[in-house]
Parts: sequence; structure tokens; C-alpha cells
Amino acid sequence: MGDHKPVFLSFRIAPGAGKTNAHVHKCCVVQ
Repeated sequence: MGDHKPVFLSFRIAPGAGKTNAHVHKCCVVQ
């Protein structure tokens, strides 16, 4: 879980967070 938080924040700050956030969310759900 600790590894997902920083990654999620990084993607959230990055441009086009909408698409990246959806992808990261799927990865988190899979794991």
C-alpha cells in the first residue's frame, strides 16, 4: 500500500491525470 500512495500522487500531479489515474486505479485493484 505504501508503494501505491507515492505513485498515485505522482500520476495525479502529471498532466492528463484523468487517463493515468484510471490506469493506476486498475493496477491497485488487481494487486
